[in-house]
Amino acid sequence: MLKEIHGWKRGRKFFIKMSGGCIQLFLILYAAESSCLLSCFNIAVFNALTKPLHIYNTAFSYCSNLARIERSAQKQAKSGTENAGWYENWSEKYDAKGWTEKGAHKYGRLNEQSWWEKWGEEYDGRGSVLKWTDKWAESELGTKWGDKWEEKFFAGIGSRQGETWHASLNSERWSRTWGEEHFGNGKVHKYGKSTTGESWDMVVDEKTYYEAEPHYGWADVVGDSSQLFSIQPREQPPGVYPNIDFGSSVPPDDESPPTR
Repeated sequence: MLKEIHGWKRGRKFFIKMSGGCIQLFLILYAAESSCLLSCFNIAVFNALTKPLHIYNTAFSYCSNLARIERSAQKQAKSGTENAGWYENWSEKYDAKGWTEKGAHKYGRLNEQSWWEKWGEEYDGRGSVLKWTDKWAESELGTKWGDKWEEKFFAGIGSRQGETWHASLNSERWSRTWGEEHFGNGKVHKYGKSTTGESWDMVVDEKTYYEAEPHYGWADVVGDSSQLFSIQPREQPPGVYPNIDFGSSVPPDDESPPTR
């Protein structure tokens, strides 16, 4: 059954589709402001039996002669019989000049065990790239471990650095940090140290490898957005422009990931 809902917020049209124990909410929103055009498509799925929630968003904007597409999703679930749950939030942003930004935040738990992960990528469309990741986990015995790294490159010159660590229940902590400097001439400076006393610092002959462009970019997302582009935009009355931020979704207070 598909039912349209009117009058909740001006400029928005909602549809609810019910099937079994699932409720699907479809939102279509149109807005235009001077030279800026925005079209959005949103789907949310909720199942009252196992308490998962999935929210998918896609938006196309055209401002100052620059087209842009943003996509995001939020998924979460909580077990009704165990202290278990998971949460995932990811986003992608693209523009017609080749700028791309991607990222994700994930965590989960099962009783006293938990894990957490974040990562991000940014390409400026002119050859500059930034990538990073940060993840850690905790066992049911209270031990923790983690790993993080970051890389920045442009025109064959850049750096990488990272850290791996673990901590025991009695607060004993081990860590190893490392780094690389790539000079663009076949020389790489490698250095690092650990809490056990090991260390290294050297310059080696080594080729530099990194991705200067995203494996999935503007041309790909445009090719996969036929449903979004099928939405016909219409102007709203002057002054009616809702503020939309698909990247700010956070889990409820009782679903927030633990802090280190």
